[in-house]
Amino acid sequence: MPPDAGPEDSPGGSLRRDAFQTIIDESGQAEIVTVLHGDYTRSSGRRLGTEALTASPHIDAIFAGSDAMAAGVLDAARDLGRPVSDSLIVGGFDDSAFATGADVPLTTIHQPFDQISTELVSVLQREISDGYRSAVTVPVKLVERLSTKRPVTH
Repeated sequence: MPPDAGPEDSPGGSLRRDAFQTIIDESGQAEIVTVLHGDYTRSSGRRLGTEALTASPHIDAIFAGSDAMAAGVLDAARDLGRPVSDSLIVGGFDDSAFATGADVPLTTIHQPFDQISTELVSVLQREISDGYRSAVTVPVKLVERLSTKRPVTH
């Protein structure tokens, strides 16, 4: 189950990767986790998805560091004849138009951008007025869609 993370040197990429790894470690369900680094673009997701699915055809799940990258993974899966939600599940991050507009709607992590904007303004005002630099982490929410739904078999 390779996550397609963002750039190695970006805080968002490393935090998403670390949170993903923690959940996988706690679940005890993943045999192998490989992290591939891209740049949050659809083309990067397609390239990394093709690389991962070609190198390890048994992969059954990919978590991407952005919905754009996850959409690229969907492109790669389609190119390689891997039906998503049948033999492969894909998840993204952002709950963007890529998630809802994909051929297979993406399960994703929703970021509350309105809250993020409010917190950012508050942090900037405090840094300007007090010189105090801080970081804020806001809660996110899982939004389940078709890309992680396994078909019911009888």
